[in-house]
Amino acid sequence: MKKVVLLGMPNSGKSTLFNELTGLHSRIVNYPGSTVDVMYGRWGPFDLWDLPGVYSLNPVTDDERLALSELQNAQMILVVIDLTQLHRQAQLIQEVIQLNRPFCVVFTMSDLVEQLGVSFPLDEWVKRFGIPAFFKKDLLRHDGPLLIQNVLSLSESHPIHPTNPTKSVTLNPKAFQEWSDHFIKKMAAGTERWSLRWDRLVLHPVWGLLIFFLSVWILFATAFWLSQPFSSGIEQISDRLKEILLALLGGDGNTWVTLFFQQAFFPGLKGFLTFVPQIFFLFLVLHIYEGSGYLARASLIMDRIFRKFGISGRSFVPLMSGYGCAIPAILATRSLASQSEKTIVRWMLPLLTCSARVPIFVMIVEVLFASKSAFFKAAALAVFYVLSFFVGMFAGSVVHKFLQKHKHSRKADFSFLAIELPWYRRPSILVVAKTALLKSWDFVRRAGPIIFVTCVIIFSLSVLPIRDGVTNGMAVHDSYLGRLARFVEPMFQPMGVDGDMGIALLASFVAREVFVSTLASIKGVLEEDLAALGQTLNPSQALALGVFFLVALQCASTIVMLIKEGHGWYSTVLQVLLYNLSAYGLAVVVYHIAELFSGH
Repeated sequence: MKKVVLLGMPNSGKSTLFNELTGLHSRIVNYPGSTVDVMYGRWGPFDLWDLPGVYSLNPVTDDERLALSELQNAQMILVVIDLTQLHRQAQLIQEVIQLNRPFCVVFTMSDLVEQLGVSFPLDEWVKRFGIPAFFKKDLLRHDGPLLIQNVLSLSESHPIHPTNPTKSVTLNPKAFQEWSDHFIKKMAAGTERWSLRWDRLVLHPVWGLLIFFLSVWILFATAFWLSQPFSSGIEQISDRLKEILLALLGGDGNTWVTLFFQQAFFPGLKGFLTFVPQIFFLFLVLHIYEGSGYLARASLIMDRIFRKFGISGRSFVPLMSGYGCAIPAILATRSLASQSEKTIVRWMLPLLTCSARVPIFVMIVEVLFASKSAFFKAAALAVFYVLSFFVGMFAGSVVHKFLQKHKHSRKADFSFLAIELPWYRRPSILVVAKTALLKSWDFVRRAGPIIFVTCVIIFSLSVLPIRDGVTNGMAVHDSYLGRLARFVEPMFQPMGVDGDMGIALLASFVAREVFVSTLASIKGVLEEDLAALGQTLNPSQALALGVFFLVALQCASTIVMLIKEGHGWYSTVLQVLLYNLSAYGLAVVVYHIAELFSGH
């Protein structure tokens, strides 16, 4: 298999092309820094590799170094160029020429150019500059691999110039700039002018910030509101399946199996799956923003704020990813050139409200505002996201001040933001929905096995030990689980948590996703009704839990990823200790203040 690599600047449509050619699904966003690892798949007779987006082949960031290393053993380079940014991305072609390796250019966004009534003269471009080039739609044809194979064969025969062996490949910067500027001017009267007009409002120092925070609120409020009917439907289906299965398993001979499904599996399953629609709609709205080009503007808006905390707008990408999952967000810090900025962002990421926290915060909102409307509950849920942002920024400012005072930290080490603003576009609903489904499925796939194993462990502890040939059944307080609950209860009593909930808290240190399902399994053993789960908490306990999960660093995968990505053992262990001790202390304080005001 010959190795063909896709190389391009961020936001050039490179990952979209990779997905369409291979049928695989890497992350596609409309701002720089999304592809921080190498993706690969089969495309006809080739191994196709999707490299991280680069601004130059003179590497500054980790992802640019990674891309350059992969180019060394590539048989063919496909340089992906956004036609709407042709005058800015020409330098990458010149740098690829210097590698003296087989390559061709693939132009994307030609559909957008055609919508403006402008035709890009591809044949004239190839003839004038002597570089083989194709439109993206050419490679999507069934003979796309054959086109590349022909260019590769010519390049191997005539390594200097595949289209004219007597001529060396050069790209006169001035001539190319004049040619591309002339082409860009033809498009300026259409969408570009419309985009610039909108940018006067969206990027305004005051109105831009208001639009940004309004869009964030709409993001979370819409996700919560749209997911309500689907969550209710999952609950009803789960209850119905439970009734059918228990009817089939009835009889004393199936006591263990019946107890497991009745008291552990279905309560845990329902407590987990009812939150998947909220995660789906969260990703759906987020990818609509991405596809429209707005998030590129958001990173520019936030650059003004981030500067005060020692980071730049480039950090917006990993920080926004952190609201989905901290794992890819930590990987995304590879796109940051500054080691100091990487350190600050990695201290901030575990504090952001990831998808694993959503079920917990939704449960807390239901306890605190059970009688309120779905719209009000959505606003309350959005408060947790906003609070996590401010808590993260506070932690980032503390780390920034420490780094400034540290003798090895230099002001020049903090990076700057350079970004190309894409034109506003109407996102493809089909692509957006498919991406949201994949992200939701990834959450289910990752969390499902952990939750199932946890349910089995909790159930086993609740029915053991066996005495006189029978299990304890519902006498959970006499089981190993009951003994463990009584043992950990003094540890959690100061924050208003009983032993049962303490067990769920301890289980959440493996992965936060299992907290609700573990608690549902425990209460399912005792009460057989997931609806009673919220009734086991009073508002003071709910507030204390909310504060605890807002600050605590519990995810084992996040801890491992921090160490793997260069955060270091010392910094990671210190971060775990500081965050968890702070979470516990704040939860205790909040609980007792809430109890004082409630008159208990």
